[in-house]
Amino acid sequence: MKHPILKKDIELVDTSEEFLEMARENNFHNLGEILEIRADDLLKRPLFNYRMLSELGSILQSYGLLELLKDD
Repeated sequence: MKHPILKKDIELVDTSEEFLEMARENNFHNLGEILEIRADDLLKRPLFNYRMLSELGSILQSYGLLELLKDD
């Protein structure tokens, strides 16, 4: 599924400042880049913790895209 939110600049997505800081630290420019990485590998990234995973899930859920979060 190709949804425009996945390519939208992360700075323009409604997220917390903490989420933006994590994205900058990991050089993520959009949600699509984050979703290329499995959830367990994301949790090994700097500043990416369960709170960030929860926020990512909430963002995806608000667009009906929660199934895109890879956990395998």
